Amino acid sequence: MKIKKVDDKPMVNHTKRKAKIHTHEPKKASIKQVMWMNRMCRLSEAEELLSEMDFSDVADDIAKTEEDTQLIVSGWWVFLPQLNLQLHKGILCNWDEEEQMFMPDVAVTVVYEADADRTEYIYFEQDGMTAALYNWLNGRLSISQIEALKCEIIVPEDGE
Repeated sequence: MKIKKVDDKPMVNHTKRKAKIHTHEPKKASIKQVMWMNRMCRLSEAEELLSEMDFSDVADDIAKTEEDTQLIVSGWWVFLPQLNLQLHKGILCNWDEEEQMFMPDVAVTVVYEADADRTEYIYFEQDGMTAALYNWLNGRLSISQIEALKCEIIVPEDGE
C-alpha cells in the first residue's frame, strides 16, 4: 500500500505486495534502543550516541546509600573490553532535611569492573566518561588513546 498526498490530503493506492510484519522487537523499547542495543563504537562516539538514546524504560540502580548521600547508577552501561571495565552514568544525591528525601546534586560517571555487583564500584567522578576514565587510570593512557578505545553500549532488555 502506498500513500500519496493530493491537495494535502492522503490518498491510498493499493498494491499487490503484502506488508512485511516484524515481530522480534523487545517490548517497551523505542526504535533507537532496538537499533542501538549492544552497539559497538569508539568511546569518543559513545557519549554523543548516548545523549540521543531514550532510556526511560531502563531501570536505574542504587549503588550506595549512606546517612546523607546516595549514589544512583544507570541500568545501561558502556563496556570497554580492552580494560574489562563498565562505565555507568549516575547521580549523586544528598539528604535534604526539609524535603525528608534524597535530592539530586551532581551527575557523575561511575567505573566498575566488568560484571561487578552494582554496589561494588571502583571509582566515580563528576565528569564525562573520557575524563573520568583518564583520571582513574592516573595518566596510564592518554586522552586520545582513551577516546580510541572500542566500547559497546549495553542496554539490557526487560528483566535483565
